Amino acid sequence: RHSHCLRSLRHAADLKQVDIRPLGAGGPSKRELQDAAAVVAHGFFVATFDAGARAAPEGKSLERLEEQVYDDLAMRYTMQGSSACMLVARRAGALVGCVGLEVMPFQELPVSSPARLSASPDSTGASRRSPSYPRRRVAYMSNLSVLASERGRGLGRQLVLEAERWSRDKAGVREVVLMV
Repeated sequence: RHSHCLRSLRHAADLKQVDIRPLGAGGPSKRELQDAAAVVAHGFFVATFDAGARAAPEGKSLERLEEQVYDDLAMRYTMQGSSACMLVARRAGALVGCVGLEVMPFQELPVSSPARLSASPDSTGASRRSPSYPRRRVAYMSNLSVLASERGRGLGRQLVLEAERWSRDKAGVREVVLMV
């Protein structure tokens, strides 16, 4: 029990040394977006790669993956007038984690959900209507990534809490949706 309390105190001290801000808060930066793409590529794709199926990307494959992630992040989080935001976490100046948010109507979430299904015939041929959902705006959370060297310190949790705060305070949205 005592070691758990000490570990919690260390985690709290670690989090005080992390600065979480929106991407581009210090002005637009291609380098910062490249750093975020590398964190997503390494902290999500490489770290969760199924090594039993095939080798993790490295070399040119990893560079291509980082370029693809960069293009995706640029499209989602750097467009003028966009209602999207990427929060980046830095420790000692180095980008170590991030999370993205896109404000959209619930019905437009990029997944197959009952809200997106159109009326379809059932086994008798009669039209079956999908449930009706109130038209509400939500913040869609994606690209939650933390470098392997930073895991276990509460940084992912802190990013989620900051994402909820941004959604509420900056975007005026009360509901955050994370799909995995």
